[in-house]
Amino acid sequence: MGFIKRTLVETAFSKKTAYLTGNPPTYTSALWDKLVFNKMKQALGGNVRHMLTGSAPIDNKVFDFMRVMACSPM
Repeated sequence: MGFIKRTLVETAFSKKTAYLTGNPPTYTSALWDKLVFNKMKQALGGNVRHMLTGSAPIDNKVFDFMRVMACSPM
């Protein structure tokens, strides 16, 4: 990934992660979802409603990444 794309993704991820910690938490952002995360959602099929994990507890960083990318409270 080039410098500009990487910087855009990192900025979008940090902003949306901050939205998750707000009161109330926000899972969507018109700007960041349109620029970055809709492309990632489409890679998963575009209509993810539920995700399951098994065997071991999921790390909070991975869980936050999935919530930010899927724009979902999961």
